[in-house]
Amino acid sequence: MANDAKNISTIKPRTTGAIWVGDSDSTIPTSASTELTGFSCVGYISEDGVKKSVSRESESIKDWGGDTVATVQKDYEATYNFTMMEITNSAVLEAYYGKDNVTITGNKITIKGSSAELPQKPWIIDTILNDGRKCREVIPCGKISDTGDIEFKRDEAMGYEVTVTALPDASGLPFYIYYE
Repeated sequence: MANDAKNISTIKPRTTGAIWVGDSDSTIPTSASTELTGFSCVGYISEDGVKKSVSRESESIKDWGGDTVATVQKDYEATYNFTMMEITNSAVLEAYYGKDNVTITGNKITIKGSSAELPQKPWIIDTILNDGRKCREVIPCGKISDTGDIEFKRDEAMGYEVTVTALPDASGLPFYIYYE
């Protein structure tokens, strides 16, 4: 197959919402255009966008003479890092602090700090390619595994930085990518 510049693209977030979080009973989409059921948009994401990291760690097997004769994969992990900027968005707060720790009544929000482990949830990342095609990354079983610092600064927007680790679903797969 020859080189084809049409296969090169940048991406941008969908204007209807780019990152979505669901509950355990949300319907997991199986295409880039499937209507989302049971998901809430986390709103604006910082200008850094989303950083996906897929790591595979292997160990070498050596023979008696010290030559590597095989490798064995010891570890595989997929993570997504991003900063949610809408600090009063209920979907953001419930994902970051846990649903049981957030109470919203009208304009009043109460958050209880808790060391309780956060639940596994499905996450969706919706983007658009240069040619207008939709791209959807589906993490059917994601868990916030790390959080960044929250900075209180006069000249910068606050945000909740998270790392979502993609865990295997019932089929043993951590994520799905759909282009349409």
